[in-house]
Amino acid sequence: MSVKVGDIVRVRLPHDERGGIPCLLVDRDPLWADRDNHDVWWAVIYDGELREVHQDYFREVISESR
Repeated sequence: MSVKVGDIVRVRLPHDERGGIPCLLVDRDPLWADRDNHDVWWAVIYDGELREVHQDYFREVISESR
């Protein structure tokens, strides 16, 4: 899944009983990226709070920034 800053994606964390919520991608978090770039973390607005979320929890792109 190719995403970029400004996209809205559905994020479902393991404890989420709702099936995921829409989140705005704020920035790719360089502090959490490993050297091989296989582990990608993003800063997102999740349920009204800024959080770091691993890209593996993204389920779908709801809307793309233009």
